[in-house]
Amino acid sequence: MTQTAKRKAARPRQPGPRGDGGQPDLLGWDAVCAMNAVQISAVFRQQYLAEGPTSPVRPIRVAFPDGDDLMVVDTVLGPPDFSFSDDGDEPQCELSMFLVTGRVLRVDPAAGVVRNVLPLEPRSSWLNGPVTLTGMQGTVDDSLGRVGIDLGAAAFQPVIGGIDPESEVLTEMSTALQTYFRTQSTSYPLGEIQKGPDGLSGCLAPSEFDFVVQQNPDLPGDGAVLLLIRTTGSGGTVGPLSPYPLPEGDTAALLVSGDLLFTSLIAPTLTQEFKNIGTTFTAEQQSDGSYRINGSGGTLDLGGFPNPWPGQPDIPYTSNDSADYDDVTLQPATFTLVSDGTDLVSTFTCSFEQYFSMALNPPAPPNGDPAEEVGKIVPGFSVNHCDLDGTVTTSYTANADPTTGIVSFVGQTKCTLTPDNTGSGWSSFWSGTTDFLPDDIQSSLGSALQSVLQQVTLPDVGTFALQNLLFPSEQVLQLTAVAVPGDLTLTGQVESVLTVSPPTVTLTPTGQQQFGATVAGSTTAVDWEVQPPLGAIDPTGLYRAPDSVQQPGVVIVTAIDQADGSRVGRAMVLLAPAPPSSDRIVTPTALALTAGQGYDFVVVDSDGNPVDGAVCTLSPSGVGTLEQGWGTGQWIYTAPDSVTQSQTVTISPGPSGVAATVQLATTTTVMVTASSTTVSAGGTVTLTAASDDLDRFTWCVYPTGMGTVAFTEGTTTAVYTAPATVQDDQSVTLLAWGSDNAVGCGWCRLTLTSN
Repeated sequence: MTQTAKRKAARPRQPGPRGDGGQPDLLGWDAVCAMNAVQISAVFRQQYLAEGPTSPVRPIRVAFPDGDDLMVVDTVLGPPDFSFSDDGDEPQCELSMFLVTGRVLRVDPAAGVVRNVLPLEPRSSWLNGPVTLTGMQGTVDDSLGRVGIDLGAAAFQPVIGGIDPESEVLTEMSTALQTYFRTQSTSYPLGEIQKGPDGLSGCLAPSEFDFVVQQNPDLPGDGAVLLLIRTTGSGGTVGPLSPYPLPEGDTAALLVSGDLLFTSLIAPTLTQEFKNIGTTFTAEQQSDGSYRINGSGGTLDLGGFPNPWPGQPDIPYTSNDSADYDDVTLQPATFTLVSDGTDLVSTFTCSFEQYFSMALNPPAPPNGDPAEEVGKIVPGFSVNHCDLDGTVTTSYTANADPTTGIVSFVGQTKCTLTPDNTGSGWSSFWSGTTDFLPDDIQSSLGSALQSVLQQVTLPDVGTFALQNLLFPSEQVLQLTAVAVPGDLTLTGQVESVLTVSPPTVTLTPTGQQQFGATVAGSTTAVDWEVQPPLGAIDPTGLYRAPDSVQQPGVVIVTAIDQADGSRVGRAMVLLAPAPPSSDRIVTPTALALTAGQGYDFVVVDSDGNPVDGAVCTLSPSGVGTLEQGWGTGQWIYTAPDSVTQSQTVTISPGPSGVAATVQLATTTTVMVTASSTTVSAGGTVTLTAASDDLDRFTWCVYPTGMGTVAFTEGTTTAVYTAPATVQDDQSVTLLAWGSDNAVGCGWCRLTLTSN
């Protein structure tokens, strides 16, 4: 069964879950993963590049009204750029995505006419806006979990080159995009939880999470994103945190609550390991916030010494008070496990009385009163006892594997065993020493006690699922330093396995860029690839753009580690036509118009400001009309009433200015038919588009959000699926359009019937 892992909608929000002093309120949260915001953005960008800018989750197609026309946005989202802020009533991140490619169409659905087509230029077209961190959500199950940013939680403001920033068209576009993201459950995938080598560690499986932003009080503009995690284990509380929870030099930290570590992991493991002995272990929190594990009960059997019993005179052995060979058994006085501030230290103490016997030959010591000197005479044997104090200390050093996320504890054990009574004449008789116990007997007992306790192991802590909740690779968070001052604390870096720099670059024709590749900050030898094969890259990582770039495009530069082919890093090259280099530029610089359609062009300077007094000319003259508008720098071009073949005209602001290119496109009729004109909630309808001049179509639904349409790019058919819930009967329009040398648009209307 899949368990939804997300914040509880019913819980009211303050400016982030806060405690006193503006710090997060971590009550009830079992773990906290803190990550530097800048590094998170870099990792997200790598994930995007791994999937590619043409991934099916990226194309966005929406329609919205503008007067009697419909505006259609057909675009592909670029990689995300995150910045994090704690302003406002909700913890937010600012998300910006430029539009890699695409177009904006103005369509007259009644006439089946495309009025104009505005190509999108990625240098001047993007979406940006705040995303509430509570919009992040995901799922966790026994094998796989996914996390994403719900784009429906964002209020994106589009910026489109060639459309007036103050235009109502952009306002309507923003509303349509937000509706699309919300109703289509559009999520930007941030990563996956995959099973580590030992699976999800029981009580450490994530079940719910929330987000908080912490600003660095000592460095403006620097911040961390805190992922608060509740697990399937017993409740615990992490904290308190420092004002900025990342140590200097580190970009990531993971804290697992001491309660979870000691109560849910270590204490049960020790109880299981001591099952045959009978000692049980419980954890408690101390007044200073640290944790202590106490062991109680049980009997430890060390066996008899020597083993096997030789039965020879003058060799002592462990016995009962009747001189019978017997094991050494003891009960622990105390068994504790605490932290010394960094490592874990266990201490076992015991005090016990032990009998020793020796076969006599002759049957009694030569001097003194046997009852006083020996303690007890059994025919043929001498028996005595000794009070012993034992202490066994084990120091467990924690180690973190940065690849698997597993924390292991390596112990070093030291044992001391001290007799309380010394100086026996009997001991002098058998060993020639004034100590009660000969060294070999004391050493054997100590070694036996130590050998039993040094086999005690603390459980491995598999933090894989916790530390990689937001990322697709277990090696993104490289947490290497570990300590247990109270909570289990891991620190390290947010870092891609292989980093290519620079991560993003824009190049124009013949442009060059030298790329480099590093692993953990050190240069490494790699093989370079580019996809698609536009331009070329040499073995040193020097990329050269093509000699000609007619349309904007994206090239992914991939570096593959020669020593380990699984280590891959990527960068993105945005190819763009040469930028205008003039103080007089006609915008938009490219446009397609059909017969009789007009468009308002504006002459701007290199900063994008309208230029007053600019005089524009049309070439070829007489192909349509060009008139000066009322606004500053405004010129209005209207296409001829009839366009029988594709033709290009230019609108120039003068000899030194940058002209706009207008493609005059012929139109064609597109007929759209449906397998049914009515469809119930959740039902499907097959759509077919037909045209004498077109055989490739793109589809979308209007109103936005009223169902989905699936199709294969470049085909003539599509399948419409109605929403799962329809409150009232209503109409929905399906649009199909295409463009080659001819431009056409068709539509059909379906009736949705309510549930």
